[in-house]
Amino acid sequence: MISFIGCFTDFYVVERLSLNLKYLFLLLILSQSVSAGVTGKLPLWEAGVGMLNFRQDRYRGSADHTWYNWPLPAFIYRGKDVEAENGFIRGHFFKTEKFTLDLSFSLGLNVDSDKDTLRKNMRDLGPIFELGPMFRYYLWKSEDGNHFLNFEMPYRAVYATDGKKVEHVGYYSIPYLAYNSRPTENTFGIASELSVGASYGSTNYHDYFYGVRNKEATPTRSPY
Repeated sequence: MISFIGCFTDFYVVERLSLNLKYLFLLLILSQSVSAGVTGKLPLWEAGVGMLNFRQDRYRGSADHTWYNWPLPAFIYRGKDVEAENGFIRGHFFKTEKFTLDLSFSLGLNVDSDKDTLRKNMRDLGPIFELGPMFRYYLWKSEDGNHFLNFEMPYRAVYATDGKKVEHVGYYSIPYLAYNSRPTENTFGIASELSVGASYGSTNYHDYFYGVRNKEATPTRSPY
């Protein structure tokens, strides 16, 4: 089954060889559904409102970050061939019991270098767009189906824009293990995900984010 997953923004949290939360959030949902209860069969659709709270690094590996608090409409649709939630859309085209192949995309916000400690007086970074396949292998699932462990690996081409042109700036990947828990009555209807992974970026990708030109060098920032 081939599917496509879109992530509206990349939170840049799962980027290190350490155990951490992929998303830090508090989502309070007032929902309506066509069937009842988190312990029974999941409903075809749910809708509500909530608040999303998360931290985003200015760019991957940045020492600086920004906290965002966004009011958020919450919508879930569980069709036979299409699933939709806040943060992704997935269309089912190819899937086995143990493996899926998805088409994923991600967006990154622009960076004002004057507001970033390490990039002071350097060029600004434009918004980025990432697109490519994502491989998912299901390693383990609990008997009740509420907990499961996956190996996942997106591999995406990265593009940046300054508003006038689009530039291909390399490739990015982050293979990781993800432990997921579905919402149940014991968790008050809240789902969770814990991930650990290692990042990979091509030479051009690293140069776009971390390259230091001679004119940008300082006594504490060597050319790179």
